[in-house]
Amino acid sequence: MVDRGVRRGRLPAPYPAVADKGCASLLKKTLVGSDGLPNITDIDEGVDVGKGRGALQRE
Repeated sequence: MVDRGVRRGRLPAPYPAVADKGCASLLKKTLVGSDGLPNITDIDEGVDVGKGRGALQRE
């Protein structure tokens, strides 16, 4: 998806490297719980995971 945004000129060229770095950092803090769901460790209390506009559109 990021590459498509760069190709279409909607995202700056260095964006994929930045996005990859952010995803790698998040994956380091993500563990799979006994229920099979991901648990993100070391996250700030003020971050509303899954409450954004995108999450609401997916439901």
